Amino acid sequence: MEYITMNDVLKLSCPDGFHVLDKEEMAKLRFNEEGSGVCLSDPERHMIVSAAYKQIGGFSSFLLNDKDLLKNLETAMRKAQKPFGYNAAGDVTRSVGGRIAKGIAYTYTAQEIPMYSESLLIREGKTVYYFHVYSREALKEGNMSVWDELLNTSVWSEQ
Repeated sequence: MEYITMNDVLKLSCPDGFHVLDKEEMAKLRFNEEGSGVCLSDPERHMIVSAAYKQIGGFSSFLLNDKDLLKNLETAMRKAQKPFGYNAAGDVTRSVGGRIAKGIAYTYTAQEIPMYSESLLIREGKTVYYFHVYSREALKEGNMSVWDELLNTSVWSEQ
């Protein structure tokens, strides 16, 4: 299995069938290119995964707790997906390389295709790691197994 290292701290697994999107592919999908991260795509599964990390400034890292970060994440996803009929589908907890990630699930419609998505985060000191998955809702069951595998087989380095 291939791994992609993020921030010298997280080795994100890249299961068979996925490839790393280049800048042109990301632009077509209208992904935000700011920040440090990676987007993976498996065209046969109609599944996209993105992962990124962001450093939180000193004072903000002191003030923001995990609940605040989750609220900000939900607000950002709701705003980004509002034109596509964002619909909250509940809270989500998953394991990323043995560490607990919390987040939200939601549905929306893209090009008349019902979609399912999850957005997760893990805070490690002054760094927040974000994980997103986008899947056709019709393929959700199988794709969420792949999502779990990708997250579970990721590896954190000791700090």
